[in-house]
Amino acid sequence: MQSYEPFETAVITGACGFLGLALVRLLLERGQMVWAVDHKKNAAKLPKREHLFFVETPFVTQPNLHCDIWYHLGWSGSRAKARTDAALQAENIRQTIQAVETAAELGCKKFVFAGSIMEAEVLQAQTQGIETQNAYGWAKHCATHLGRIAAQQKNMCFVTARITNVYGAGENSERLISSSLHKIRTGEHLSFSVGKQNYDFLYVTDAARALAAIGKHGKDGMCYVLGSGQPQPLRLWLEELLTVCKGTADFGKEVPEGICLPIAAYDTTTLCRDTGFMPQVSFAEGLRRTMAWQMEVET
Repeated sequence: MQSYEPFETAVITGACGFLGLALVRLLLERGQMVWAVDHKKNAAKLPKREHLFFVETPFVTQPNLHCDIWYHLGWSGSRAKARTDAALQAENIRQTIQAVETAAELGCKKFVFAGSIMEAEVLQAQTQGIETQNAYGWAKHCATHLGRIAAQQKNMCFVTARITNVYGAGENSERLISSSLHKIRTGEHLSFSVGKQNYDFLYVTDAARALAAIGKHGKDGMCYVLGSGQPQPLRLWLEELLTVCKGTADFGKEVPEGICLPIAAYDTTTLCRDTGFMPQVSFAEGLRRTMAWQMEVET
């Protein structure tokens, strides 16, 4: 097993979100001190641990706090129609720059920004001359580059983690894996698109491990793709889901969403080479864990 020298203190924005909570737990297990930043209403989701401190968003510099690494997962409007809200997404960019500046004030060594595969989608759409209302993807793309410039001006390392599709126990949402498993459990027949577009999925604990690996070993200015390293057409993922979880579905009845990206957009070679990260949870095992969690919380 790879060893990690813990940073003394980590700040995590969006700490009470699905992925944020997984990262909080992982860093605490590795002996790090964590300052969790989120909305006050979400504070109860955090575990009760000695070296965990909650800060209500927006983050305000705390007395005697020195930050070694800042994980910026906080982002509003990542679902449904909010993705097209240009004003909301522009505010996310401003908050990212503010987070970089605050991290620098705390003596932060490295800033890890949670990007999105939708950055690649909007750029692909532009290349193909396709109009898109995906303000979320453009905002993530802008925040990546403007955040890097702001960090350079503060002599701070800035690294982007481009997240593909994270799923797993702890997520209760309308996103594809979570909603599909719920429907299977309730006996519903599923309906999908043809599923030709390329996809990748990464279990949530592996995603947290990847973020921690980037925090430790990621190189300044790099953009690392977070995925399983085994991208394939969506239909193949869904067929495995149906087999593992004993569901039934029709393919081709739904309209495909998003832009079809080339396999190269999901390449995790650089992530593995620079950080030593390797996924531990297979898709089948991740599905079993997720369904078991759903059954536990819904009974």
